Amino acid sequence: MVIETKRTKRDLAVIYLSGDLKKTSLRKFKLEVKELVSDGFQQIIVDCRELGFISSRGLAALLWARSTGGTIYLTHVSSMIGEVLNITNLSKLLKIEPTTRGVLEKLGKIRTHRPRSKSLHY
Repeated sequence: MVIETKRTKRDLAVIYLSGDLKKTSLRKFKLEVKELVSDGFQQIIVDCRELGFISSRGLAALLWARSTGGTIYLTHVSSMIGEVLNITNLSKLLKIEPTTRGVLEKLGKIRTHRPRSKSLHY
């Protein structure tokens, strides 16, 4: 598993996961979340775009991350992982959003793109 983290100047960080979230990679994931929370990051986005597989221990790690005091958002959840979250009812406990950009816009961390109106000249 590869974990890449981008921190903002404010209280938000994005963790990009690639590979599999299973027993051998849980320690690294938990350490990253602990460090972010201890550094004052209250909102953490976990971008699952490149996440291939999640084990039952990986699901438990997501629940653990939710209990650390900050708000955890899961984005770009594949249909397979989404189905597992639905079957286990974890989708009701975790904040799942379609895109990372959407969460950033929702939280006011980036501006939404609004097309400029074109004036018509006759």
